[in-house]
Amino acid sequence: MTQLMTEVPVLERMSQEKQDFIKSIRAMADWYEASELDEVTYGYTLNFWAWSRQDFAEKARRLGSAAKVGDDTYYILRKDFGRGVLVDLNSKHEAICERVLVSEEVIPEHVIPAHPETIVPEKVVQKFEWRCPESVLAAAR
Repeated sequence: MTQLMTEVPVLERMSQEKQDFIKSIRAMADWYEASELDEVTYGYTLNFWAWSRQDFAEKARRLGSAAKVGDDTYYILRKDFGRGVLVDLNSKHEAICERVLVSEEVIPEHVIPAHPETIVPEKVVQKFEWRCPESVLAAAR
């Protein structure tokens, strides 16, 4: 006998932690939309991490089309939603890449000339801190 399966609603398939996080992002967007702040903020990044090649490959598949960015430490796939809203899939290079020697340069022995003594004169360094009036802070409560 064949049992008919009905599609499980998306929210029921998600962990509670993921559902709560999504609600928080929506709440932030709703608040920003309703607020009187007209500034357009740039730079919201949702970061995911992968700790192995297999983990990275699976998460990259779920991420979909993305651009490779990064530096000497991190390998990053970035999905750009525009206006600085990004999703980054991050991993350390050594977790997913192979380190390969591609060239070698010999720097000959050389002498660095002695550096003359340098006197640093006395100076006054000012230190500042920010103290906000309670009236400004009360508006945020």
